[in-house]
Amino acid sequence: MANQFEPGRSPESSAQAQTLSLREPEWVVILMNDDYTPFDWVIDILVRVFERKHADAVTITNTVHHAGKGIAGIFPREKAKRLAALANRLSREAGHPFTCIAQPFGDVE
Repeated sequence: MANQFEPGRSPESSAQAQTLSLREPEWVVILMNDDYTPFDWVIDILVRVFERKHADAVTITNTVHHAGKGIAGIFPREKAKRLAALANRLSREAGHPFTCIAQPFGDVE
């Protein structure tokens, strides 16, 4: 019987490579700064929507405030889009101009 795997590679490493190639590309959710959305509200969105720990949410919110944008997280494409849409919807419902965007991880500047 012929070996179906490349020489020098175990069946496990070939299976891992196939799994990695089938996985969705990662997307990043970026929070954009504005001068009106309360600091505590952004922290709350990071904790509730993006499931960040409070201390991480404070750090991210500070980055957004000082640098103009910050990363909420890196997710598979559909999850990133869903979370960004949820955060934006909650923002509008609360009357805040807060915005976040989901984009492919490689496009982040």
